[in-house]
Amino acid sequence: MRSLLNLALILCLIHQISAKERPNVLFIIADDLRAELGCLGDRHIISPHLDRLASRGRLFTRAYCQQTVCNPSRASFMTGLRPDTLGVWDLRTHFREKFPIHPTLPQLFKHNGYESICIGKSYHNTAGMGDAQSWSRPAEFHEGPHWADTIANKLTPKPSRKNAPVTERIAHSDDAYWDGEITDRAIQVL
Repeated sequence: MRSLLNLALILCLIHQISAKERPNVLFIIADDLRAELGCLGDRHIISPHLDRLASRGRLFTRAYCQQTVCNPSRASFMTGLRPDTLGVWDLRTHFREKFPIHPTLPQLFKHNGYESICIGKSYHNTAGMGDAQSWSRPAEFHEGPHWADTIANKLTPKPSRKNAPVTERIAHSDDAYWDGEITDRAIQVL
């Protein structure tokens, strides 16, 4: 009941903003990023671009991971429902199995005059685990395993999953990696 009240309040607040006053929203989701950035007070991390972005927008400092794997946490922050309510505790369960019509955060924006676009991993990225109804157009660069995003994996022959390097120190541009390709595409869209 409380989540319905929160949802109604969010809908009312979003609906009250006129088109001229409506701010642009850039929602960045980072996988496996510890809370260590300059904008969060860590001086040993050099993150000037994210620090500048944080200084110009809204920085949330009390967001917590709810589960040790990404799918429950991603489903939770996109729906506003806790993993125990969603019944999502693993990487295989899709939140739509139990809540087929529950609106997601990007859906709320989409249904209130925004264009909601997904470039990269927002929901769990196993085949079929995206959420097409959340977006104004098909998601891009959504599916792809973490272990495959290495320069070595693009070599011939490709290493097996067991042999894929955990880290690399190969001199290549960022766009040689999947994350770099996602960034380039996001910049084009923006």
